[in-house]
Amino acid sequence: MSDIYSILNINSDLIQDFHLLADRVADHQIEKVINKNVRTLKQIEERMFVDKGLNVAQQSIDEIISKVIRMAPSGDTSMENWTIRELRIVSYYLMKLRDNNDCYLYALELLDKNWKNMFFNGLVFYLLNSWHSIESDYKDMTSQLLIRKLDNYSESNHKYSLWKNRANLFDSNGPIRMASLLKAKNISIEEAPSLLGFKNTSIKQAYYSDVIVKYVETNNITDLEKIEFFLELHNFDRTKKLIFAYLVETEDRTGDGLHRAQLCRFANTKLGDVTLASSWAPFIGATEKEVQRLRKAMELVNMWFLQQIVEAFFEICVQDRERKSFWLKYVQNRSITRFKIIGSKAIKRLLQSNSKIGSMFLRHFIETNSYSSQTSALALFMKNKMFVEFSDTGALYVYNQTHSMVKKVTNARYGISSTNELKIPSMNVLI
Repeated sequence: MSDIYSILNINSDLIQDFHLLADRVADHQIEKVINKNVRTLKQIEERMFVDKGLNVAQQSIDEIISKVIRMAPSGDTSMENWTIRELRIVSYYLMKLRDNNDCYLYALELLDKNWKNMFFNGLVFYLLNSWHSIESDYKDMTSQLLIRKLDNYSESNHKYSLWKNRANLFDSNGPIRMASLLKAKNISIEEAPSLLGFKNTSIKQAYYSDVIVKYVETNNITDLEKIEFFLELHNFDRTKKLIFAYLVETEDRTGDGLHRAQLCRFANTKLGDVTLASSWAPFIGATEKEVQRLRKAMELVNMWFLQQIVEAFFEICVQDRERKSFWLKYVQNRSITRFKIIGSKAIKRLLQSNSKIGSMFLRHFIETNSYSSQTSALALFMKNKMFVEFSDTGALYVYNQTHSMVKKVTNARYGISSTNELKIPSMNVLI
């Protein structure tokens, strides 16, 4: 019976040891050529990665971060399991490993053991964009790895050489050094990124928050137009609040009533209602010292604002110097915690025309039903009492915190029809 070989007219002896012929296809010389070409392709890959910005799908990033988490327990940092592309992505996205200490340390060791100069870009990008949101120990370890690799760099890439010469700008005191360098070289703040070879638009990165704050402090800048320009360049919550803390501290030492009024209005436009604790709430990553600075600044601004309110009320609504001096004493020792102004639309317009308080008081104004009544009231809250002063002749009314009148003023959701509602003539005489 004919077999398959005879049917197909194939000489079976030729293919009986066909698998052994494979060794003749790739001898040692061909293997050397292939390996050389592989190395050349890897070099091309590295150059392309350095010259081209990172453009990776989110799915790829998540897959690589998951791979780091999966591989971390093994401690295996050999390149057998990794490609250059994967490690490059790891260098950019270390932030995603901050919740797992072992994985973060593994990722740093992975980069360290398999270092390629292209990783400089990823680590610098990561540090500059996450400077204030990285835990201090992680930031220090990452900075140390970057600085150590820069110190060992010996090639001719202009950007890497620049970073090598200014490597100390990447340590924990780097932003302070940069602020000092700007001052020494007389370089404007908007050009700060140029010290690291970046375009001016990079100043929006988190790293430059401290640079701007320290630049303002070391140059004693209090001009509000300049401050506004800086805040337009870098509008981080942290930057705004620390700059205002510095401005308030400076005004407290050297300022006068007019300058303080200007600063109050300016802060009101940039931070929101300065009488609210939320406007001075600590930013993410704030230290205890920074929290205390913000709290102190809030207390001072509110004291200045209340001074302006008391002065405006007793100068505009009622001309009474003695009553004004009396209440200012309680403002200065910070006994008064809150206030409300009650009056007609005409009174509101009159107060708005005052250059010191402008429209800052509006959230604290309760408008009565009258359009033109000239009678107004100032409610001051101190300890467990509400003191109500009136612009017309009449007694001072004082209510305990538990009295329904206090709720009527503090929760005036539907307004108060007349200032007369705040008077209860049948009350006992205050002694």
